Amino acid sequence: MTIPHYPDKHGHPAAFSAADVARHNPRLAIPDMPANVIITFQQHTLQYLTRQYKGRQAERFFGEFHTLRGARVPTGVVGNFGIGAPAAVFVLEWLAALGARRFIIVGFAGGMQETLNAGDLILCDRALRDEGTSHHYLPPQVFARPDAALTTRLAEALTAAGLTPLTGPSWTTDAPFRETLPEIDHYSRMGMFTVEMEAAAVFAAGEFLGIPCAAAFSVGDSLKDGRWQVDFDRAAMHRGLEQLADAAMQAFEAG
Repeated sequence: MTIPHYPDKHGHPAAFSAADVARHNPRLAIPDMPANVIITFQQHTLQYLTRQYKGRQAERFFGEFHTLRGARVPTGVVGNFGIGAPAAVFVLEWLAALGARRFIIVGFAGGMQETLNAGDLILCDRALRDEGTSHHYLPPQVFARPDAALTTRLAEALTAAGLTPLTGPSWTTDAPFRETLPEIDHYSRMGMFTVEMEAAAVFAAGEFLGIPCAAAFSVGDSLKDGRWQVDFDRAAMHRGLEQLADAAMQAFEAG
């Protein structure tokens, strides 16, 4: 059994699009929609970016969208819309219909390698498609991949800030409470650096829509040693989010 169940789904257009819905709901438009958007799942990132870059919140949105008025190029940040692949791709599709043209995920992810510690920075170069949403956008493949050029600019921004991120793959899953020990061991041995819930779907939707997407993570909890470890240094975790957020801003500015 594969997802989607309907054969040849990928050869047919959708019955309606986010742009169609937006046309029927003009009250949900965002004035002067910025071309660049940071997607985050942590309140800390929202607060940091809106404070550092003078955020102005949209009046109506599925969660929170802030235009960052202090940014050198038109940039926004979106969060508080939920978690997981379906929520992330819904927001991406909606903002793309309103005019957004590039997206960078900044968030926490679980570390899966022995050498990783709280706040370590991971630049995602591919995401294992162990969720459902990506399969409705692209035919079956093991990995979904970010936009190469945007990922390179994000890496360059991190390096220019004196940071040393690790670059590698992430395991994207819909079911965080069903991560089993055999899976964790298997994917760790495959070389997965992190586990999270959204990257594969965002990459797949971005590729389908022709919209560049990238992702970078600050290590939060850990699944190394075959057990869940959550007693990490929260200050280091949050500092990692801030470093990634600033680098995302610089990556957008670089073109």
